[in-house]
Amino acid sequence: MTEMLTSLRTSQPTTCPVCGARTFILKESPEEPGSPQAHQCLDAACQFTFIEEEDQEDPERQV
Repeated sequence: MTEMLTSLRTSQPTTCPVCGARTFILKESPEEPGSPQAHQCLDAACQFTFIEEEDQEDPERQV
């Protein structure tokens, strides 16, 4: 089984934790705001996949 890296979602655009390139969302749950999202790096040489979760302590993301 492969381990998945989990990072925290912030107010900044999501970037790859390996190479720093922008990412796109592979999977999210629109009916559950704040639920984890699966992201993949847009860099063709990297294509790293990881999970991003809501940062519960980010003061800029108050609802």
